Amino acid sequence: MPGWFVVAMTLVGIGFVFIIWAQLRFASYSFALHYLQGERVQVQIPLKQLGVHKLGDHIDAKVKITNHGDKSVTIVGAVADCSCVATSGLPKDIAPGETVHLQVHASFGPKIGDWRQQITYLTNNFQQPELNLELLGRVESL
Repeated sequence: MPGWFVVAMTLVGIGFVFIIWAQLRFASYSFALHYLQGERVQVQIPLKQLGVHKLGDHIDAKVKITNHGDKSVTIVGAVADCSCVATSGLPKDIAPGETVHLQVHASFGPKIGDWRQQITYLTNNFQQPELNLELLGRVESL
């Protein structure tokens, strides 16, 4: 067999093992890649679509955060660039392997059109001190 063929088959085999591992451990290739980059705590949907709402509407949404690490992590607070309230239920401890649901209260406005807001959760993990969440939506007139 030619050497290039052996290399190609080895790479295919490694890729196949990665796919199986990613699906079994995380159910997502994206989470697996972040894990390999050292991110042990992950927001399940870091870009959350909240849909179309009327100007001035208020909604509550849940954010799922999973600790894939081997040590407990605490979400100690949150900073938002909007009128969102993301601190309900904080501080929140997340044990290894645990998934928690955090509440976010969003207010739509102050203008009509695309709505995009950022929330940064602060952790006690010095290797990953921040978790980012982006909220997307559209605001319509009353």
